[in-house]
Amino acid sequence: MTERKIEGEGGEEEIPFVPAEPDPFWERNAEKLVGESISAVKDTAKQFVVATGLLQEIYFHSIAFSEIRRAEGYSVFIFFFFPL
Repeated sequence: MTERKIEGEGGEEEIPFVPAEPDPFWERNAEKLVGESISAVKDTAKQFVVATGLLQEIYFHSIAFSEIRRAEGYSVFIFFFFPL
């Protein structure tokens, strides 16, 4: 068999490519999603700041009112480096 016979036996035709016109519905939705994504990121950042502040406050008070001065060994290491 030659190369021509192998290519011709498949019976595959080349499908013409017809570019589709952009749909206005999807264009409006894409613009809307981009506009709303900024507010979603801002809301998430605000929640992250609040959560981080609460965790810092809890950790600070746990150190301030604990007996960490009397602790020995690995417990001091864990207590100070665990939040990192």
